[in-house]
Amino acid sequence: MTGDTLALVESPAQLLHVLEWCHAEQSAERTALAVLAPGDPATLLQLRSMADFAEAFRAGASGALAASVFHDRRIAIADLKDYLAAQSIEVRR
Repeated sequence: MTGDTLALVESPAQLLHVLEWCHAEQSAERTALAVLAPGDPATLLQLRSMADFAEAFRAGASGALAASVFHDRRIAIADLKDYLAAQSIEVRR
């Protein structure tokens, strides 16, 4: 995949949000899209955990405590940052 933005989507609603964002930002040429179809419980848990972080930030949180999910290796820090950035949530790199 090429592009400077990676969008990970797991639902039709998220796909529509990414398409709307690409149109609004005129970034379709620079955006790679990966549609996730989780089949195993570990992947589902990881995606739900990342979605929980996104929901917290959309609700106005300026930070989130994540030590246990990183320590238990349920989510990689880079994966969470990529996911949040794909959700149009600002992250530090």
